[in-house]
Amino acid sequence: MIKDHAQNAFFASHADQKRMAELLDEGFDITFGAAHGEKYFWLAEPKSHMNQRFGLQQEILVIYSPQPKSDARILTSIEQISRSPDFRHRIDKVLFLVLHNGDKESTDALLESDADRVIIGITVDEILNPGKGSFFIRSKISSRFGKIDLFGMSSPIGLDRISTSSAVIRLCKSSSRIAPLKIKASGFLVFERQEKRRFFKR
Repeated sequence: MIKDHAQNAFFASHADQKRMAELLDEGFDITFGAAHGEKYFWLAEPKSHMNQRFGLQQEILVIYSPQPKSDARILTSIEQISRSPDFRHRIDKVLFLVLHNGDKESTDALLESDADRVIIGITVDEILNPGKGSFFIRSKISSRFGKIDLFGMSSPIGLDRISTSSAVIRLCKSSSRIAPLKIKASGFLVFERQEKRRFFKR
C-alpha cells in the first residue's frame, strides 16, 4: 500500500513508479517517494510479518534506477541518501532494495560488491511479472541473506555502525546455514557454522 501522503506528494505524478511500488505490498507500505539526481528513491515500511521474520524495524530504502545500464551511481545514491540528516535515522542500515532496468547478472554483481550492506536487486520485469507469486519479495530477501559470508562482512556487522548483536541475529534468523547457539556471559555471540565456532563481540 502507498500511504496517502506519499501518493499525493509523489506517486500521483509518477504512474509507472506507483505501479511498481504497489507491488511491494507483499511486505511493505510505501511512505515516501522522491527524485535523487537521475535516480528515484522510496521509503518502505515493513509490515508486521516482515518484522517477525527478518527483524526489520526501520524503513527500507528502495532505489529505482530507470536507466538501461546499472553503474556505481546506484551505490552512490544509497550512500548519500542513507547518510542524509533527513533519512539516516529512519532507514535500516543493513537491507536495501534496488529496482532497475539493467542487466540482471551484472547488476547483481555490482550490488554484491558492497561489503557493508545487503543490497537486493530486482529487475522491473521481475516485479511486474504477474506470475512471480505472493512470496516473491520474501524469497528474494531470504535468498540474499543465505548467500552472505557473515564472517567476511565488515560494517554494518561491526561496532562502528550499528549494534552487532541485532544485525548478526537478524542475518542468522534468515539463513539456514548459520544458527545462533547462545550469548556468553563474556559478551560474545557464539555461532555454529560448518562445525566451527566463531565469536563476535557485542
